[in-house]
Amino acid sequence: MVRRFILVLCVFLLLFILLSFLYVKFTNVRHEQGGKPVYNTNSGIGYNTIQEAIDAPETKDGNTITVGPGVFHEHLMLRKAVFLNGHSWQDTIIDGNRDGTVISVESSARIEGFTVENGSIGIFVESSNSGRIVDSAVRLNGEGIHLSRSSNWNISDNSMTNNYDSSLVLNDSDKNVFNKNEVSYDHPIVNDTVDLYNSSNNEISDNSLINNQAIAIVLRDHSSNNNVSQNLLMNDQGGVELVGSCNHNMIERNSIIVNETILGLTPSIWIRQSQFNTVYANEIMSNRTSSTYEIPYEDGVGLSESTNNVIVSNNISLMDTGIGFHYSCENNSIIGNTIIGNGHGIDFTEGVSDGNMIYSNNLIHNTEQVHIGSSSNIWDDGYPGGGNYWSDYETRYPNATEIDSLGMWSTPYVINSNNMDRYPLQFVVSQNPKR
Repeated sequence: MVRRFILVLCVFLLLFILLSFLYVKFTNVRHEQGGKPVYNTNSGIGYNTIQEAIDAPETKDGNTITVGPGVFHEHLMLRKAVFLNGHSWQDTIIDGNRDGTVISVESSARIEGFTVENGSIGIFVESSNSGRIVDSAVRLNGEGIHLSRSSNWNISDNSMTNNYDSSLVLNDSDKNVFNKNEVSYDHPIVNDTVDLYNSSNNEISDNSLINNQAIAIVLRDHSSNNNVSQNLLMNDQGGVELVGSCNHNMIERNSIIVNETILGLTPSIWIRQSQFNTVYANEIMSNRTSSTYEIPYEDGVGLSESTNNVIVSNNISLMDTGIGFHYSCENNSIIGNTIIGNGHGIDFTEGVSDGNMIYSNNLIHNTEQVHIGSSSNIWDDGYPGGGNYWSDYETRYPNATEIDSLGMWSTPYVINSNNMDRYPLQFVVSQNPKR
């Protein structure tokens, strides 16, 4: 009993000491701030507004400005490389009163723990070579975050909702990271949810883009060497689109679940007038409920006037077309994909696309495995490499036999006189999406 009493007494003493320490610390901070909501932790001076703290002569590059809970009706200009640290995005709000840019940045700044709302642009970064925007909410703006001629910015772990133009715009901006953000319910008027213009070597990864009224991610105008990976894109008005000499990009391991609207499906991945891109190990499907396929057909992966792209190890299902070729697409490689339960498995009916390599794919239970026009393509990797697996092969060729125990059928799978798989496979091709 005595030992238990002593133990309880020690616990109470420790709690008393801890609470006393916190009280003294809190009292000292409030004294240093003079009860003001904004505080420079380096100079020890408090301020009434955030801009006042930024502009103060005592505030130097590298200083930290902490901002307590509250709504701040300000339009900030950051020309100093400061760390702007809000209490939390839930209770520290910078409101632009539906006018102009809420935060303009022309420095290597860091912004963390705020809600930025009600501006024509939430955060605009211009001519900056490094910075961070993290753990914040950017909502109810025209554009959410816009980087212009800026590089080495990390935009991570933010919530971006209900912006009525793009949530993220990169314009002439390279080597930035957009990672682990949640983007939803954007209603863009002109642009798309994430828009890159002439911006290269950026990483867009591990984001959730859900229920946006636009294409989720668009690369435009010579945006090259970007990596778009491991994003969840669901019920947007499109998945990923590359438009206009966007070359050497990697689109990999994304989950794209496209929406079915009253006008039909929305597109998944489109490559237009671009080359040397890789589309690798993506999961692509629709939420379609209808069993009919009506024009305009939407592709799981669509190519238009594009050459030398590689489409490899993707799973594509429940689309109008699994992979579609449009208007002079040549020398593309379609390898190791599973194309299942689509209207057209592979479609060539729009224009002429010759010289594409198509092998080691699984074409399973598509309404029409290949919808062909006047294009002429290569449907196998020769002997003993083999061709594709066709789920309707044994029905079409019941008397075929195996070639040399190699798992290939002896009778070619004929699409038309200019297109045939000379070495169709007996078994489904196993996929190994590891690189």
